[in-house]
Amino acid sequence: MMKKLRGRLNYSNLTATIALILAVGGAGAVAAGSIGKNSVGTKQLKNNAVTAKKIRNGAVTPGKMANGSVTNAKIQGSAVTSDKIADGSVTNAKIQGGAVTGDKVDTATLGKVPSAAQADSATSADNGAKPILFISAGGDSNPSPGSPGAHRILTLGRLNIDASCVNLTLSEGRAYVTMASSVNAPISWATIQYKNPGDFPFTDGTVIGPTANQNFAVSNLEGGNKLEAGQWFFHSGNEVITVTMNVGLAGLGNETCSIIGTAIRAAS
Repeated sequence: MMKKLRGRLNYSNLTATIALILAVGGAGAVAAGSIGKNSVGTKQLKNNAVTAKKIRNGAVTPGKMANGSVTNAKIQGSAVTSDKIADGSVTNAKIQGGAVTGDKVDTATLGKVPSAAQADSATSADNGAKPILFISAGGDSNPSPGSPGAHRILTLGRLNIDASCVNLTLSEGRAYVTMASSVNAPISWATIQYKNPGDFPFTDGTVIGPTANQNFAVSNLEGGNKLEAGQWFFHSGNEVITVTMNVGLAGLGNETCSIIGTAIRAAS
């Protein structure tokens, strides 16, 4: 068999056989083996030649991407989730004005506003002045110790103030102011009773609380004490409340009580 084959083998048919082998597949193998390292650049690649299948997973690192190459159009909707964003990477400069709206804020993560922290130790956080204005005809009952008065005329911080206008007899009426507090706290006062004749100054102090009201008979028509003006100073924890009132009575047997003043609260 080999003798027959050698008899027919010559230069022409050998050259043709080699050419056939190279044409079928050998040329590709030879060409691939002859490509040098880093010899294929962008000029050698046709447009769209590198498809997704040609890119190895994890091959495209940040260093491989040009600045500004990933635009909004290149990012799929909802592709950038919170776990994809590195801590501290979103700075103020990266946030567009007005982008952070109320519904974007997790209120549970917010700290306390410094000035609002004072509200933890008070029943009301409103500092400043509040008016006191009470005008009433008689007919109320005498306020009893530990009980509120007939009309609430002020609630400020931990302090409550009530008023009662009482007809004691046909010739005697009395205006009461009742001080109470949601906690046990000291209160002091300095008043001037305008009598006929002369004035009578009076100062004192006590402790008031949820079950320890303090009643002040601040104006008594029959006894000549027709008008009383004074200040009350309430102190509890970090708050101080100063109350200034002017109390008067008019009429006999059908008294009209009037209480006008201001209350100022300050908390540190």
